[in-house]
Amino acid sequence: FIFWGTCSGILTEILAIMNNWNLPEAQKALFHPDPAINIALGLGYYIPLSIAWFYLIKKYKYTTLNIFIISGLLGVFVEQAGAVFLSMNPILWVYTFFVHASIMAIPFVIIKDELNKFNRANSLKKYIYAILPVIAAALGNLIWTILLGFKN
Repeated sequence: FIFWGTCSGILTEILAIMNNWNLPEAQKALFHPDPAINIALGLGYYIPLSIAWFYLIKKYKYTTLNIFIISGLLGVFVEQAGAVFLSMNPILWVYTFFVHASIMAIPFVIIKDELNKFNRANSLKKYIYAILPVIAAALGNLIWTILLGFKN
């Protein structure tokens, strides 16, 4: 899951780089305007995101739809440090929702059959705990950025 989640995230970053290629630096919606640095910083986000989700999906019974909706909704709030949500642009919200929803739903679909070997709880707490991967990713990215000495 961690491998597939990281790959899914990095693929998203590659597509974002391509989508932002001809934009001025100030308008690029990336971790960093330099593509190589963007990918390096993306690892600091997607690896902790994947690790935290893997912990949760081993512990709690999530469905593909749960992962899709939770990841999409949280993505709208965290993308560009909240700027997407604050844009009050519903079209941008929908676009961002589907991008973020897919990042963790794809690896979940790949490994979901293997999760049956874990004794997973079916508790409503899982919806509250679902914010933890985003917090882990944000902190991981902050620490990674500081350690590597990159600035946006």
